This record gives sequence, structure tokens and C-alpha cells, in this order.
Amino acid sequence: MLPDPERWSSSPDFLGGSPENMSLFAETNRTRSNEAILYLVSCTSGKCSTRMPAKFLYTSDWFQKARAYVESTGRPWLILSAKYGLLSPERIIKPYNKTLNEMSKFELCLWSCKVLGDLERRLDGIDFVVILAGKSYREFLESGLHDRGFGVCVPMRGLRFGEQLSWLKKHLSRQDTLTGTSRFHDVPECFGELDAAQSRPAETDG
Repeated sequence: MLPDPERWSSSPDFLGGSPENMSLFAETNRTRSNEAILYLVSCTSGKCSTRMPAKFLYTSDWFQKARAYVESTGRPWLILSAKYGLLSPERIIKPYNKTLNEMSKFELCLWSCKVLGDLERRLDGIDFVVILAGKSYREFLESGLHDRGFGVCVPMRGLRFGEQLSWLKKHLSRQDTLTGTSRFHDVPECFGELDAAQSRPAETDG
């Protein structure tokens, strides 16, 4: 029997390493490793001072760890930018000063609609979307993806900033020890949440 996803998706001290979830980790890998997963990673305020590919522009420790983690999974990924919306990691952009935290609900809704529109052209063949981003980025985006029939996972939901860094460090270290097809052991707790999401409404708490 799978552990209760409500408990471990909302627990602030869950970092994915319990024996119970390592068992889930192994079980879900057998059923999910060949399904198409897209990662979405939020931008951060710390940036380089010159134009460059987006994946190199953001200098914060959080983004560097998130980028290293998603690249280690071998899955496709995109960046959620407050200014540009959806970014390919390879797209060359200039540094900017814009944050979702300064947007009204209406502006957030417009931003999310733009991102969803861009995503629809990139989601062909994708089964699930994993979001590494805060509540402002997810507020309308998560429900929009659910409405379009995609499984959505937010593995760091409810974690404080320092806990997110620990989560990323722990899972990145785990990826470094995996080889061959085992690299698709990307988010152990994620897939149980996706299974449960098919039988319950989308969550909106952050």
C-alpha cells in the first residue's frame, strides 16, 4: 500500500529519504521511467550583469542546485521567468529586474495564461509536469495544467527556503550515485502524488 501523499506533500520536514518513501521510489520507477516528464524551474532575483543563455544567467544557490538537479535527471526542462514567461534554458537574454511578487492577482493571471499558451506548443507527448517554483508561479499555472489533463507534481510544496536547498542537495546527491536507466529515479515522492491527483481536486495551498 502506498503512503498517504497528502501527508508527505505538505510536511515541511519531509525531504524524501524515509525507508517508506525509498520503497515507493523503487516501485514507481518501474512504472514511470518511460513516461514523458517536463520540469519547470522558476527564475530568481540574483543574475549576471550581461546577456547570456538563460540557464547561466541566474546566480542564486537555489537556481544553481535546481538546474543541476533537473539536468541530472535527463528530462527536458524550461524556466519560468517573471519577464519573459516561458524560457528555453539555451535562449540568450539580458538581465532584468522584475518579480512576480510585485504583481497583482490580475497580472499573475495574465502571466500564467501567457505561460500556458506557450506551454501548449511544447507539451506534445508530455505526460507529467514537475514544478520547482514558489506559490506565486504556481497559483494559476498548476490548475491550468490540471484542467488540460496533465499530471502535476510540486515536490517541494510547503518547504521553507532552507529546506528546499536541503531537498535539492539531497536529491542531487542521490542522482550522482545512479547510472544507466536508474537515472530516471528522479522524484520519488512525486509519482505517488500524481497517482493520487487523478482522484482528487488540484491542491492550491503553497
